[in-house]
Amino acid sequence: MATCPQAFLASGLFIEWNPGVTCERRIHIIHVGSGKDRLVTFPRHMLVLGAEAKGEVVETFISVDEGTTSFTNTVTDIELASGAQLDHQRCQLEAPLALHIGRVRAELAAAAKLTSLSLCAGAKLARVDIDIGLAGQGSEVILNGLYLTREGQHVDHHTVVDHQVPHAISRQLYKGILDGVSRAVFNGVVRVRRDAQLTQAYQMNRNLLLSSDAEIDTKPELQIDADDVKCSHGASVGQLNDDQLFYLTSRGLPPTEARRMLVQAFADDVMLHAPRLHAALRPLTMGYFL
Repeated sequence: MATCPQAFLASGLFIEWNPGVTCERRIHIIHVGSGKDRLVTFPRHMLVLGAEAKGEVVETFISVDEGTTSFTNTVTDIELASGAQLDHQRCQLEAPLALHIGRVRAELAAAAKLTSLSLCAGAKLARVDIDIGLAGQGSEVILNGLYLTREGQHVDHHTVVDHQVPHAISRQLYKGILDGVSRAVFNGVVRVRRDAQLTQAYQMNRNLLLSSDAEIDTKPELQIDADDVKCSHGASVGQLNDDQLFYLTSRGLPPTEARRMLVQAFADDVMLHAPRLHAALRPLTMGYFL
């Protein structure tokens, strides 16, 4: 794995699972931003799983109060040995004036599997980069993401999945819900190298606009140099369905509740991939949009 610049590095965790170890309990790393003087933090974590090891890690980014103006610039490096499995969930819930830049980089050996969830619902300006190297045959990565933007927010997601060897699989599903004068960007690149035959790669970005002032820029990309692959990508942008709203209100639901139910159903398609987090975060997504 490529090295990361060490400038300003002052904190972080190194967590290692020995070969064959299965950790039944998830590890929860909580980052707390505070202050009104643009406090900057540069945490870097490294997660290393030995052969056939299994684990789950959750990273949560929160703020002390609504007036926090902290700036978080964080990196998480992941190394999975052969047959290792990691479930990595990342929840960015910082204050409306906070700034956030995050990067996740992972390299997977043969038959390793990474399942990733990125939830972005906070900060005034946020960007998350996810770079995955599928370096071993039979490796698999599943990337799921949900971003929620309201008035004045801007959220970027940039993903790169690099298929370096044959017989590897990648799946991506990112969804966005945008309201008010807000903006989001999704740029996803799937790169299939010349020797990476029999690759399977799927990528989809779907967006729901709740305001005529909301803006989404979506750009899924395939860069394929091999000739025996199964790859697809797509993107969609739409609004709440008037027929569905009419159906729900005609059954007695208030318009606000009908709208909220449809928004939640759209979000659940992603959040149900992390069932333990879903129960905890459902009140957030239920109450995020009126």
